[in-house]
Amino acid sequence: MIYLVKNSRGFLSGNTKKLRRKKKKTIYDVIKTFNVGDRVRIIAKAEKNGAPHLRYQGKVGKVVGIRGRAYVIAISDGKAKKELTATALHLSAVSI
Repeated sequence: MIYLVKNSRGFLSGNTKKLRRKKKKTIYDVIKTFNVGDRVRIIAKAEKNGAPHLRYQGKVGKVVGIRGRAYVIAISDGKAKKELTATALHLSAVSI
């Protein structure tokens, strides 16, 4: 059998299993705020808007800035230093 069309490789391709656990979005998720210097964990929510890529699921980083309604998070990916942008819905506070 010959297929002439390749499968699309979109933003969530191969990663929807991580989003299967349904969690209701609460008002707290929308209005929570973080300060520059806070440590946060990246968590996957089923809403795609304002979410970093799912390869960073579970990573812990530091808030280094605010960009509109989103936060700029600095993480280390191996030896590389990276900055991600995510809304408060996709972040949770980490206590040390």
